[in-house]
Amino acid sequence: TDPSFRDSELEESWLLGLLSDLQQAYEPQVISVISPVRLNGLRGWELVGEDQYYQLQIDQVKPDKKIRNLIQRAERECIVESDQTFDCRYKKLVNEFLKTHRVSVETRSIFKRLPRISKNPGCVLISAFNQHRKLVAFDVFDFSAAHTGFYLFNFYSRRHYVPGASDLLLSHGIQLAHQQGKKILNLG
Repeated sequence: TDPSFRDSELEESWLLGLLSDLQQAYEPQVISVISPVRLNGLRGWELVGEDQYYQLQIDQVKPDKKIRNLIQRAERECIVESDQTFDCRYKKLVNEFLKTHRVSVETRSIFKRLPRISKNPGCVLISAFNQHRKLVAFDVFDFSAAHTGFYLFNFYSRRHYVPGASDLLLSHGIQLAHQQGKKILNLG
């Protein structure tokens, strides 16, 4: 192969072909794409928004001492579970977040669909409860991709706040990603 032909060019070419196939097959009005490749060859499409995201190399995650101490403290105060159903306790935390943060209409719409999103194959809801079984925080991960896990959402309670609870849940998500053979965790 031509050494000047980079992997990102191959990935862009493949992704553009996929988008073209989707357009022909389904005629969608909107397509959202998460990709490490910037699409420069979009013809007939309007790029409405663009964002950057961070990735963790799973095998290189080594929290510093301060984070490890926060996680250990949260472990003493929280019970972590990953087999919960998205119920009114979870909706309450999402609504608390929406009352205290300005978010776009699109983001609000995504948050309202969390009960359905959390049921998708590959999605995992990881929750932290205090000793009184009050929901302290929760994360939603998606492990359906072959080599990449996606850290989708994190919500925490202001009322039942436990320092380090979100770090604890993220560490559990990293462990699950590793157990499932993921190489990368996309942090959004």
